Amino acid sequence: MKVWSLTFLGVLAVGSTTAFGQLPSQESPYVGREILTEEQRSDALSQLKNTRDQWQEKIQNIEDSLLSRRLNNDMLILYRDMHENLLFDDQAYRLSYIDQRFPQVGDYANLQAFLDAYLANIVAWQFVPEAQRFWVTPPFSFPFDIHMRYTDVVMDNGEMKPLPELARGLRSNTEFQYYNEEFQFLDERSLDDPKPATLLAESQATMPEDFIEFEFDASDVGKTLEHRGYAITPRRFTEFTYDVEIQVPENQALPLRDIDIVGEAIAVGGRHIYMRSETHLNADYFSQKAAWLDDTIERAVQGTVELTDITAEIRALNECLSVAEGTTLHKAFAFNGSIEKARVTLLPQAAQDSTTSRSLEIPVYSRPVGDSDMTMLSDAVLEGPVFHHWTQARTDLSAEEMQQQILIGYSTFDLERPDVDYAESVYLNYPEVQSQLFVSPDERYDYSSDAAAQSVQFYNDKGGPIEMPDGDNVFAFTEHGLVYNPQYFSVWPARVTATLPILTAPNIIKRHYSLDELPEGIRLDGNRLTVDYEVFTPEEMLNREKFRTSNLNYFFAMDSAQRYLKQVGSVIEISREDREPIHAFYFYGRPESIELWYRGETRYVDYAVDVELRDSPLSE
Repeated sequence: MKVWSLTFLGVLAVGSTTAFGQLPSQESPYVGREILTEEQRSDALSQLKNTRDQWQEKIQNIEDSLLSRRLNNDMLILYRDMHENLLFDDQAYRLSYIDQRFPQVGDYANLQAFLDAYLANIVAWQFVPEAQRFWVTPPFSFPFDIHMRYTDVVMDNGEMKPLPELARGLRSNTEFQYYNEEFQFLDERSLDDPKPATLLAESQATMPEDFIEFEFDASDVGKTLEHRGYAITPRRFTEFTYDVEIQVPENQALPLRDIDIVGEAIAVGGRHIYMRSETHLNADYFSQKAAWLDDTIERAVQGTVELTDITAEIRALNECLSVAEGTTLHKAFAFNGSIEKARVTLLPQAAQDSTTSRSLEIPVYSRPVGDSDMTMLSDAVLEGPVFHHWTQARTDLSAEEMQQQILIGYSTFDLERPDVDYAESVYLNYPEVQSQLFVSPDERYDYSSDAAAQSVQFYNDKGGPIEMPDGDNVFAFTEHGLVYNPQYFSVWPARVTATLPILTAPNIIKRHYSLDELPEGIRLDGNRLTVDYEVFTPEEMLNREKFRTSNLNYFFAMDSAQRYLKQVGSVIEISREDREPIHAFYFYGRPESIELWYRGETRYVDYAVDVELRDSPLSE
C-alpha cells in the first residue's frame, strides 16, 4: 500500500514522551521508546498545535462540506491522540477504576469451555402473571467479539412468534417492540394468554486462538517471563506507566496486532485502574497517520479525493499500522492511578476463520410480582458453573492497611457553577471489601465528627502549618473524602492532615450450612434457594432502604470445592397479604452448601489522613 511522507517536520517527534518518576533499572538501555526532556516535549506540543492550526486552515478551503466535516473530525481525533501520547508519562491526578478485562476466563480449562459456559447460561426472564415483557440475562460480560440474533419466541402452547429483526435496525413488528433492552408485547396481555417459554437465537463468536496471561511488578524489570512460546520482559515500571518487550515465535499464525495485546494495572487494594493511553506497536504510527491526513487534505482541497475513498484508505492504513515487523515488539501503557501490579494478556489469532456459530434455545423463566405463591416460581436449570469472584475480597481494613489501601484521587470544580461550593475535592477511595454489604457509603466515613474537624491541619509548601481561615465553605469532610477552597487561605495549601473515624465491620458472621442441615424455612431445589420468612427467623435483617437493596439477608451458594457460585440476577420476592414474604435466589451451577452472612460487631478505626494537595495553577 501507499506510504506517506510527513510534510510537517514538527510532528515527527510526537511519538516520543517524557518520563517522570521512572524506577531505576539495572538493565542495559532500553530502546523501545524514546524519552524527551521536558523542554523537548514542550517544543513538540507547540509544533503539534501549529500543525493542527495549519490543517484547520486548509480544511476550511475544501468545497465539499461533507468531506470537510469528515476530515475535520479525523484531524481532531488524531490531534487528541498525538497530544495524549506526548503526555503519556505525566502524573495522573484523576484516579479512576475499571472492571477487570477477563475476570472469568481463568475459571475454565480453555477458551472453548469458556464460550460453552457463556452460551449455556444465557437465560431470559419475564414478570408473571401477565408476562407483558421479557429480557435476556447473560451470565457475565463476554470480552470477545460476539453477535446474538434473537429470531423467535416459543409460547408455552407451542406457538412460535417472530421477533423484530434488530440486526436490520427494525425494533418492532406486528406483535413486539424492543425497548429499553426488553421485548415487549404491543397488545395488553391477560392472565390466561400463553406465556413465553423459549427464546430462539443464533450466536456468532470470534475467539482468539490462545489466551496467554503474564503478571509482574516493579521487581520484575529486566526479567523475562515465558509462556507457551511467547515471552515478555518488563523494561520500565513507573508509578503510572509500564513498558514491555514482547518476543513472539517465528511460526505464529498471524502477527499480533495492537488490540491483541491487552495491558491492565492493579492498585494496592486490588482494584483495576483505568487505562488512559497506550503506545502502538508500529513506531511510525503517528507520523504515518499525520502524513496521510496532510496528503488527504491537500487532495481534498484540489478536488481529487472522494468521501468514499477516505473510508477505504483509513481502513487500509489502520490495518497496516496495527502490526509491526519482526519477532521483537514493544508496547507501553499509562494509567489513571498508582500501579502495584501489572497484567499483560496476549491474544494470538488463528490463521483460519475462528468464528463459531450456534443455534440456541434460551429458557424463559418467571419472576412473580405482587401477591403470588410458590407455584409461580420457575424450576430453573442453569448449567453453570459461573463463579462469584467478589467474595474473594478481604473482610475489611485495619488502621495499618488503610494507609496502603485507601487511594487518593483529586478533582477541581468551577466555583462559577451554582451547585459548586468548593473548588478542590480529595477523594478517599475505599477498596472493595466484604463489609460494604453492611456499611453503606454514607456511613463509612464519620464526616460529621467534631473531633475529626478539630484535627484538621493544612500546611504550606515548606511544611509549615497554615492557620484555618474563619468563615463558611473553607473545609469539610464528605461521604467521599474532603473538600476545601484554597483561595481562602493566606497561602495555597500544599498538604493536609487529620484524623478521620472510619466505620468498619471486620467481624462478619458467616453461617455455613450443608444441604442436609438447612434451617427450617430454607430449602434448595436444584439451583433455586427459597427462604420463607414466615418460618425462618434470621439473627438480623438489612435496612433495605438504607442499603438500596431488595435483600433482607445475604445468602451465598458454594459448589463441592467451596467456590462461591454467582447469583442469577437479583432476589425474587413473593409477597403475601398479612404474611412475611418468600425470597428466592437462583445460582449458576448446583450448590452443595449455603452461607448466610450477618453484619456482626462494628467498630470505628481512626484513619490518619495525610494528603499532598494539588499545586496552585499559578505555579505551573
